[in-house]
Amino acid sequence: MTAFRMVLISMFLALLGYTAVVTRQHGPGLVSAFIGNMQLVDWSGQFNLDVLLMLMLSALWLMWRHQFSGPGVMLGLAALSKGPLYQQENCGIGFCRIGLPKQSDNASVTLELNDAAVPLG
Repeated sequence: MTAFRMVLISMFLALLGYTAVVTRQHGPGLVSAFIGNMQLVDWSGQFNLDVLLMLMLSALWLMWRHQFSGPGVMLGLAALSKGPLYQQENCGIGFCRIGLPKQSDNASVTLELNDAAVPLG
């Protein structure tokens, strides 16, 4: 578990550093660059469209899973706007799954790694 946490922290720090450099060099215009690449109809735009559609699918799945309740809709919108930080199923490559309790559940949040559940709190 410690090694997995170190990998996650390393990935987050790499992304944070990369984002800082890009923001310093190109400014904070992420949305215009994201949409602009899609308007060019090239591979960069194809990748952006793919990511956007996967985020939308993730958001809709989260909302549906929580029966379109208020918290479920908010979680879905967070998944759409914040992406993988809030993605609930499969963390992109099938390693982990975070199970959030539904409103009727009294269970705590768990993180499952290769079928071994670890309580998060």
